[in-house]
Amino acid sequence: MQEQLLSKAYSDELTGLTNRRRFMEMLEREVLLAKAHGQPLSLIILDIDYFKKFNDTYGHLGGDYVLKELATLLKENVRPLDVVARYGGEEFCILMPNTHIENAVHAGEKLRILVRNYNWRIASEEVRVTISLGLDVIDAEGLCDAEELLRSADAALYAAKEQGRDRLVRWDQIDITREELPLEYDEYRSVQEEILQWSSRMRVHAAEELGAMVKSRMEQREPYAMDHLDNVCKYAITIAREMNLDSEFCDKLTVATRLYNLGRVSIPQNVLNKEAELSPYERQIVQQLPLLSLKLLEPLRGIYGNEFPIIRHRCEHFDGSGFPDGLRGHDIPIGARILAVAVTLDALTSDRPYHDAVSLSCALDEIVKSARRAFDPEVVEALEKAARRNKEQWPLSSAGSVSKS
Repeated sequence: MQEQLLSKAYSDELTGLTNRRRFMEMLEREVLLAKAHGQPLSLIILDIDYFKKFNDTYGHLGGDYVLKELATLLKENVRPLDVVARYGGEEFCILMPNTHIENAVHAGEKLRILVRNYNWRIASEEVRVTISLGLDVIDAEGLCDAEELLRSADAALYAAKEQGRDRLVRWDQIDITREELPLEYDEYRSVQEEILQWSSRMRVHAAEELGAMVKSRMEQREPYAMDHLDNVCKYAITIAREMNLDSEFCDKLTVATRLYNLGRVSIPQNVLNKEAELSPYERQIVQQLPLLSLKLLEPLRGIYGNEFPIIRHRCEHFDGSGFPDGLRGHDIPIGARILAVAVTLDALTSDRPYHDAVSLSCALDEIVKSARRAFDPEVVEALEKAARRNKEQWPLSSAGSVSKS
């Protein structure tokens, strides 16, 4: 179980590849080993050419398809000891231990041609995908460290882009040496990291404002819903941390919990507050909730596109019986699996027009009974552990709101 949790903490959620944090740790280690044993170490950095057009033309689901398919192609066509990682956005890294530059060039060119000739289709439409690659190597006499290797491979990638894309460029093919790398390049990376952090904070802050707007609207229609979004967020983040998921993931999950219920404002009150069982037609209305939320958020897709899969799939069931797409098991994004459990916990421990709040113990029993059917057993296990540690503070309040699904 611990190994599974560590694997998740070190994996990119969308592609399943090694994530950036883990990759940087492995890069440092492999550079030290290469120097210690006098062996070459090659690094390829690649990204998808004109990737923005896939998001603009086909939406983020189209872009996500390209990222996941490329991740699979890369992983299936490198050696077992090579490390493939998603470095960020549409950028990937391949770390190749004990690999001379000629062999790395051959491997990189093989991947480039494979991607260009692959049968790419989005929504039954054939599309063209190409990649650009930058390559550098530490040889037996190489003195550069991990950061320098990363910078020089990145500079080679930039040169590949400048030279027309869909090509591989080696570091030693561009007119610059490591010693000549301008100081501004380091400053560029520093500013880039600060902007990424600033952007993340702004996204969370904006989501909080949107969440406050939703909360205000919900309170007018459903007075018992005052603390729902806050409660769900606290439960979800506590579960995520119990599963050792990183802070970047927790930020994304926080945003999703603020926004997932946005479509609720359009569902008739008599359906939301109905004490009797919903009719088939009313249930069909409720099942539109994730899609209604996404439709309202569509103008913000460029800002919150990464959260869309969590919002869309919050009502999926682990056994495939949920909606809107009938996903099952680990095909459901981990954020959606966590959110489903957090929403249910707050629903059970809060007063509703159609039921009274139950104790934390009773709520946990109900959720455990639904593990493997509605909920991911690993998420449920993490909830139980978190609940034991927080039993004096949980449940957070007797107010909340959730659709009858």
